[in-house]
Amino acid sequence: MGQPSLISNSCVLFQIFLGAALTLPIIIAIWFSNTWYTSHLPVNSNRVFDNTGKIYEISRIVNDKTLFDEAAYKAYSPA
Repeated sequence: MGQPSLISNSCVLFQIFLGAALTLPIIIAIWFSNTWYTSHLPVNSNRVFDNTGKIYEISRIVNDKTLFDEAAYKAYSPA
């Protein structure tokens, strides 16, 4: 029959907590040390940003037919 569900759920919760406790300091250290130029970006966001930290405007890199324009991309926010 295996272990009772309460014990297995506790193990899963402990592993999630341990993973967060170990990775959060690493992420914060990378952000504060500006490794890979990350200090102008928020720590947690689902938005896309340009190389100046502003919200990425996709309309600036597509042409009038809404196709990708490589020259406009390179002029707007190169990597």
